[in-house]
Amino acid sequence: MTENILTANEKYARDLGADLGRSSDAVQGEFLTGFAHSLVIACGGRIETQLAFMVDTLTPNALDTIIQLGEMAKFRKENPL
Repeated sequence: MTENILTANEKYARDLGADLGRSSDAVQGEFLTGFAHSLVIACGGRIETQLAFMVDTLTPNALDTIIQLGEMAKFRKENPL
C-alpha cells in the first residue's frame, strides 16, 4: 500500500462506512467496538467534546441512525437477551 492507513481512512472514510454498512451484524459490532475503544483511549476517557464535534458533521440521516443505535443500545443494556 502506498498510502499510510490514516491517510487512507481520511480519503475513504465514507466508502469504508458504506462497505461496513453492508457487512454482517458481527462485523458491524466489531467495528463499533473497536471504534469506541479507540475513541475513549484517544480522548483520555473524556469523549464528550469529540462526540459533539462528530455529531456536528453528520448528515440528518446519519444522525437519525446514530440516535436509533443509541436507543437500541440503552434498551439492550436495560433488557439483556
